[in-house]
Amino acid sequence: PAPAPAPGAASEAAAEERRQEAEAALAQACAGDDVEALQAAIVRARAAGVPAETLRGAEEALEVVQELAQARADAEESLVAAVASNNPRLLQAAIDLAEEA
Repeated sequence: PAPAPAPGAASEAAAEERRQEAEAALAQACAGDDVEALQAAIVRARAAGVPAETLRGAEEALEVVQELAQARADAEESLVAAVASNNPRLLQAAIDLAEEA
């Protein structure tokens, strides 16, 4: 018969598997533009023991995603205001802004 695994080996293997799964989920969330999904992936990765350097990269990605989400929200507000104003120049400027966002 094979020797029994050392005490704690199974839990260490399970912890490593959780870390790897959390790191993979974090990488996937970083590639997207969903702020909430990225925030949740960062929390899960931190709890699973993902390296600090990886977490820093994800937090930087989160800042970018948040800025883009804010830019889209601002562009949407500008479009709504421009449509309500019935001003063609303002509407064109809002459309140009929205296309950049």
